[in-house]
Amino acid sequence: MLGRQRADGCVQLTAGPGHARALARAAVDAGADVVVAWGGDGTINEVASALTYSRAALGIVPMGSGNGLAREVGVPRGHEAALEAALTGPERTIDAGELNGRVFFNAAGVGFDAHVAAAFASTAGHARGFASYAALTVRELCRYEPGTYVITPEGGPAMTRRALLVSVAN
Repeated sequence: MLGRQRADGCVQLTAGPGHARALARAAVDAGADVVVAWGGDGTINEVASALTYSRAALGIVPMGSGNGLAREVGVPRGHEAALEAALTGPERTIDAGELNGRVFFNAAGVGFDAHVAAAFASTAGHARGFASYAALTVRELCRYEPGTYVITPEGGPAMTRRALLVSVAN
């Protein structure tokens, strides 16, 4: 596909959590104009966070279980169509959020949703997809205890709340 688009680039595979961020930073340091993240929401968030405040654009080929950001920004379905859009489509700017010093692009949360996401991420080798995610969610809902959170909005007073989850969406 890179050849058909007359795009100069290389394909690099990640070795584990955090590696996509390191590869994307290296690509930016090497002068890449576009860095394409091929994977799920976690991989895409790692790559996107490495590109924040750089001149490099993010391309997305969604191949995960949820693909939330890709759906929200209208990335075409199918890896060939998504890659073509990443290489030839128009650039556009999207917002980013920051929660506890970590950049996010779709949604971020603490509490139950973060607990389920971490549990799902640790199911390497198990069935992936919506059905597995839903089953895990139901199982963990019966076990999870709500926490106490301090929420400090910018320019506002801190609030302490007991909650099942706190979610921030972009």
